[in-house]
Amino acid sequence: MRINEIFVSIQGEGPNTGVPTTFVRFQGCNRSVACKWCDTLYAFDPQGGLERSVEDVVNEVVGYRGASGVNNVCITGGEPLMQLDDFKQLVSQLDTRSLDVEVETNGLSVIPRDCDTFVKHWLCDLKLPGSGVPTPTVEWPQYLELRSEDAIMCIAADTGDLDWLEKQLWSLSRPMLELLRAQIYVHPVWGALDLRQIVSWLLGHGALFQSLGVKVRVGTQLHKHIWPVGQRGV
Repeated sequence: MRINEIFVSIQGEGPNTGVPTTFVRFQGCNRSVACKWCDTLYAFDPQGGLERSVEDVVNEVVGYRGASGVNNVCITGGEPLMQLDDFKQLVSQLDTRSLDVEVETNGLSVIPRDCDTFVKHWLCDLKLPGSGVPTPTVEWPQYLELRSEDAIMCIAADTGDLDWLEKQLWSLSRPMLELLRAQIYVHPVWGALDLRQIVSWLLGHGALFQSLGVKVRVGTQLHKHIWPVGQRGV
């Protein structure tokens, strides 16, 4: 499988924010164009990275646990579900070694439900208009299959993105809302939208979201508050 990098840091976003984590970054993205705010363009080209075996990657991850006591593993990309067969083998083998696995996916690939027993958290992107993705559409069946421990990740570039997300949630029927169990994290494009604007938006729409029964949270990229923007391996 094509791997871009493996490193230990802290998880910067989602349910495990702040948790020491080993990151396994798959090489290659399946979107026709990169998101405007993509901060891992070096993992976009499917031909990049290095070819590595599942066993080799598992051994490195287990080694980090032995050296640093890190038990949480984040599979990310690129888009890890592009290499589905290798991905399935990897999460299965990490699970047999009692490692906690979470997976970051861009929302375009179908989540393999047969991997739910190996994955504690799916972090599934919902692309907003500010991402630059052509004609963003929401494939709600994909998100409605997510569990309560999973997360829908929304990165907002401006207040227009926030308004768009609100309209998308408002458009859902009651039966669909009852199936929407995952928590929704909204965090800003770094340097483009102030966190306080998202907080104000969330507080201003709290009653609406409560009436809809959706769980919306403010998120951030914690690692960018700690290390210089653009620094790799963090």
